[in-house]
Amino acid sequence: MSGSSLEKFMKQKGPSAGCESIIFYVAYVFFEKVRLRDRKPKTELRKEMEEVWKTYRDSATGKVGFLIRRGLLKLRGDEVPVEDKYGMVRFVRKDPR
Repeated sequence: MSGSSLEKFMKQKGPSAGCESIIFYVAYVFFEKVRLRDRKPKTELRKEMEEVWKTYRDSATGKVGFLIRRGLLKLRGDEVPVEDKYGMVRFVRKDPR
């Protein structure tokens, strides 16, 4: 890890931005260990996220709860990808305006 990695990570915006960064993983592991050490409960958002992602299964790896961000998305001409607050991407029809 380097200062530039941290700087790049800190500039990310959005629910899944930065999720491929080593900084994200290291911070997640650290704060989860602190939560467990302090015997604190999971937050309501954490519980929601686990519920939303528990049924997602990545077609490439077979792992549950992982979103692979690499590759191309195939869209129809009238669709746009929309990312929700949980980091899930869904395809919706464009506003006909």
